[in-house]
Amino acid sequence: MGRQLYAVTPRFSLSASEGMLDACAALMREFQGLRFTSHINENVAEIGVVQGLFPQARDYLDTYERAGLVTRRSVLAHNVHPNDANWVPWPRMGAAPRIARAATRRWAAGFFP
Repeated sequence: MGRQLYAVTPRFSLSASEGMLDACAALMREFQGLRFTSHINENVAEIGVVQGLFPQARDYLDTYERAGLVTRRSVLAHNVHPNDANWVPWPRMGAAPRIARAATRRWAAGFFP
């Protein structure tokens, strides 16, 4: 792969099905250098809809976990409204995904008063 890194990037669980997330995981298994990135917990309404779409999932993070997408090669963007279980998820999973909190970065850069 050289200097380029490639990522499997479903927009978020809200726009994906279990089958689509499973297909993303299959790609990651086939191509070991692939990364995974998506969104998580961006707003309260989205979290509620995702719970309805994935009723068997413990929480938003679990929609990705169940497909095997949460690894050290994962970046989950936003996480503005985390619950206690996915504020720092890696103890629960034995993995260390990166969770990028956009609102915190924007605040630090002076975008919010």
